[in-house]
Amino acid sequence: MIVIYQHPRCRAAKKCIKILETDCNQINEISHHGLDVTENELRRIISILGCKPIDLIKLGHTIYKTLLQFLDLNDDELIKIMLHYPVIIKSPIVINGNKAVIGRPPELIKQII
Repeated sequence: MIVIYQHPRCRAAKKCIKILETDCNQINEISHHGLDVTENELRRIISILGCKPIDLIKLGHTIYKTLLQFLDLNDDELIKIMLHYPVIIKSPIVINGNKAVIGRPPELIKQII
């Protein structure tokens, strides 16, 4: 089963879902915007993506720019902030088993399906 973590109004997520509906039988859509993601899930996503927590944050988002940009935060602190402000998490994130990709542009998801 393919899992897509996404913001409900994200245009890229909608395009990814169209691609997935064409190529896959089962899709599990999870909204990270509504805090449907636990700390363990977020850590797992970061691990599968093979990135650092800062790589998963929208650095141009107002919350990041006004509250976080000039703070020296470690990975654990960034994860807690992402859980508190899920809107700053890049999306969509598509996971297929032990492979994952941020679907920007949406065509990138074809690498893992």
